[in-house]
Formats: sequence, structure tokens, C-alpha cells
Amino acid sequence: MILRECFVAGLTDSNFYFSTGNIVYKGRSPPNVREQDVPNVPDDAASPRQAWILQRLAAGDQLKAPAVAKQFDCSRKTALRDLQALKDEGQIEYVGAARTGNYRLMRATEPGS
Repeated sequence: MILRECFVAGLTDSNFYFSTGNIVYKGRSPPNVREQDVPNVPDDAASPRQAWILQRLAAGDQLKAPAVAKQFDCSRKTALRDLQALKDEGQIEYVGAARTGNYRLMRATEPGS
């Protein structure tokens, strides 16, 4: 399909071409994708990542998205989605300033407080 699109677009030299929608690019990746970006990770991998996050936080570790991304060889965005999902479920919270803070397990609220 991509080769046909390249032919139709008149791109006939020996370089590699790929398509994103109606645009054909010459080179290795679209202009908005950096070389160091990790490919998309399937959604079914989220459960083990989230379980690991909860386990590390229960052990007293201070986590940030880059540590999760490194552990699972996924993108920072994927790690942030997992952390946000746990935050939305009320299992973890982010404490501290945006650059220096970290995630921790939600503290149980005592009755009457």
C-alpha cells in the first residue's frame, strides 16, 4: 500500500517512504517522532505495570513516570497514563512540586477526620 502511494505521489528514488494518513514522508519517521521514542505498548501490558507501581509504592519507594518507563521499556506517556489511571481510581496521589514531587499510595482516612 505504501509503495503504491509513493508511486502515485511520484516518489520513485530508492529512499524509504512511509505514510501517515494522506501524507507520504521520506525518511525514517514522521517529523513529530523522535528517534529515542519507544514504540507503542499494548494496552494489556498496563495491568502488570500498574501492579508493579503499587508494589513499589507499598515498599516505600518514591516513583516518578521516568522510573516506570525505564522499568518497562515503555514511553513516558504510557507510564503517565498508568499513573493517572491509578490516581483516578484513588489508589495513589502525587505529592510535592511538579518537578520534584513523586507518587505515593493514598493514605487511609480515619473515621471522623
